[in-house]
Amino acid sequence: MRRPSRHTAASTSRLLGIGTDGHLAFNEPGSSFGSLTRVKTLTEQTREDNARFFDSLDEVPIHCVTQGLGTILRAGHLVMLAFGEGKAEAVAAAVEGPVSAGMPGSAIQAPRARDGSGGRGRSVPPGACRLLPLFAGPQAGVAGSVRLAS
Repeated sequence: MRRPSRHTAASTSRLLGIGTDGHLAFNEPGSSFGSLTRVKTLTEQTREDNARFFDSLDEVPIHCVTQGLGTILRAGHLVMLAFGEGKAEAVAAAVEGPVSAGMPGSAIQAPRARDGSGGRGRSVPPGACRLLPLFAGPQAGVAGSVRLAS
């Protein structure tokens, strides 16, 4: 089995979701920015937020497999999706707040891939970006662009 080269990893894209608590791809608050793909225990908040996809909260998984933030940050292009006003605070903190393990979504502000390729993008519906004070049309000045989703 061939291992992917750094170049291959840098030329890939990641489509990521952000949770109401700021988790990114199920990397819950406190996740290391150097973490790799692994099994994670979901917080009660994340389980409650995802209960709408199941018949009851009891059916929502307690564990998941997720790419770690370190794995994600090796990608050449990141796209973060956020839907609904309930994610507005997490989006604002991730895009315009300090980079912190307490806000895993803030990893999207990290410098581009080590070889300088790639980019960072966020596709955010109007409701989810209502708390972005720096938002000014289709471009924002933090670590890439924010595009309004229609």
